[in-house]
This record gives sequence, C-alpha cells and structure tokens, in this order.
Amino acid sequence: MPLAYDTDNYLYGKGRLYFQRDGDSGYLDLGNVPKFEINVELSKTDHYSSRSGTKQKDKSVVTEKKASAAFDLEEYSAENLDLAFLGDGVQAGAQSAGSIEAQAVATVANRFVALGKSDISILKIAHGTVAGGPFQVGETVTGGTSAATAKIAWVGNGFIECIDVSGTFAAGETVTGGTSTGSATASGAETLSDAVVVDAASPTVRYVLGTDYDIDAVEGMIRERAGGSIAGNACYVSADHAAKSTNSVRALANSSCSGELLFVGDPDDGPRWRVQCWKSDLTIGGAAGFISEEATPIPMTADILADATNHPNEPFFRATEAY
Repeated sequence: MPLAYDTDNYLYGKGRLYFQRDGDSGYLDLGNVPKFEINVELSKTDHYSSRSGTKQKDKSVVTEKKASAAFDLEEYSAENLDLAFLGDGVQAGAQSAGSIEAQAVATVANRFVALGKSDISILKIAHGTVAGGPFQVGETVTGGTSAATAKIAWVGNGFIECIDVSGTFAAGETVTGGTSTGSATASGAETLSDAVVVDAASPTVRYVLGTDYDIDAVEGMIRERAGGSIAGNACYVSADHAAKSTNSVRALANSSCSGELLFVGDPDDGPRWRVQCWKSDLTIGGAAGFISEEATPIPMTADILADATNHPNEPFFRATEAY
C-alpha cells in the first residue's frame, strides 16, 4: 500500500478513451482526447433541531446522486461526428471514376451550380504541327509509345484538351487520332483542375476559365461570370471525375446516443487508472469548429446514468487502479 504522502500519486493524466454504443459489438477508439474529466454531484437536504431558540443543523441527508463526464474529441472522423451529431451510423458511399461528356448545364450568373460529380479534371496535351489532317472533337487519340488513350473534348492551337484518359502520355511520343488522319508529337501532358466548357455539343467556342466561368473542381461546381461570353445561361461541360469513397453522417437522426464509456489511463507520471462508465448518454457540449486557425476539438459531455440492474453494487462507474 502506498503511503498517504507519496509524490508518485501526483497525476499528469494521459490515456485512451473508448465508447461502445448500445447495440454495437466492440469499442470505438475515439482517437486523441486531450481532456477527460469526471464530476460527481450530490444534493442534500438539511435537518435542523427545534430544541432551542436558534435552529441548529443536526443532520444532512443525501437525496440525489449524479455523475457526469466531459471530454474533447480532437479527431473529426466520421465515427466521432456520428456520435456528436446524434447520427444513426456512418453511411458509406462511393463515386466511380468516369467522365461527363458535353453535359448540358444551365448556368446562373455569379452563382455556382453543381455538375453532379466531384474531383473533376481534364488532360491538356501540348503538341507540335499536326500532320495528315486536324484532330477532331470526339475522337480518341493514342500515344505511340505509351499506348495511353484519351478522348478529345476541344481542339486548340497547339494543344488538345481531353477526357476519358487511360494511361500516361509521354513527352516526345507521337499522338495519333482514331478517326482523323491527324498525328503530332506531344511536347507535354498536364492534368488540370478544370473542365472543357463550350458553347455546344459540337463546339465552336471554348469559354475561358477566370473570364467566362469559375470552377470548384473539388466539389464539382461551375459559376458563370456576369459580363463573360456564356450566352443564354447555357453551356456544355466535359471533364473526368476521380474514384472516391465517402462517409456521411445523418445529423440528428437519433435523439440520444448512449453506451459504455471506457477510459484506459496511460500517464508518464502518476497512477494508472481505468474508468468504466456503464451507461453514458453523450451530448455535444458546444460547437464543432469546421473553420479555425488551430485544431479545434469537439466538446462532449456524458450523463453517467445508474445501471443498477447490471451493476447493483456500483451502478454509476468503477475506477480501478492498475499497479
């Protein structure tokens, strides 16, 4: 047994926090948690003697016991946000790799509209003089050395802009059209966070990024610029979109989030404590900061409820010191 006065009992706390939601199997690791605190509160009713002129308190009876926890979630994982936002489980989704080709888009001046796909791009292949005839929009070009292929969405002066790209084009190789007789030596190939934005499915005008339109390539949105050349709030858009997986949280799909909260202490200095809160009801305790100058944790609180049915001798929680 340690002595009553022992500096080894000073606690510079560190550890890991886990949560097992009701109905789940196994514990979710909540990641880096810079704060975990437990607060115990008692409510008392005082009794006063009436045996003399001045009442004297002669007894105090505990009428209410409750406990709570407060902790910060520093990791904005889908699982943590699902707990904080009272979701009904992380919803997995996916976007397949592919292309949009000459998609008709109704634009709005100075407003972004969605293209329906995210993480979009095009491939720009710079080349020298075209021999044998011009390249054509819609045909597939092939790299003579790399065997890479791509479909032309726009033919420019000394370059072609392409979608449906497969493989990697190499500088110095011959690029040959599939239906035209055109061929040229590629001087470089560059993937751009852009789209081919034109006036028609069979285009005659290539609109200019930053003058006629803006692109949010990550979200997959286009904005017509007022004063630009896009006519009648209509254009045609071509671009590739990358394969990606998504996780979604349906916020407030539930009214509560309850389960077991487990803390496993691992301090550099001080006693190592393990705390099991059998029945905890989690609630977000403040704002989740999606824009900030520094890492902003999600403040969480937990009402630690009594579970007398399963733990009659310790209904709220157990704290165990491990030597």
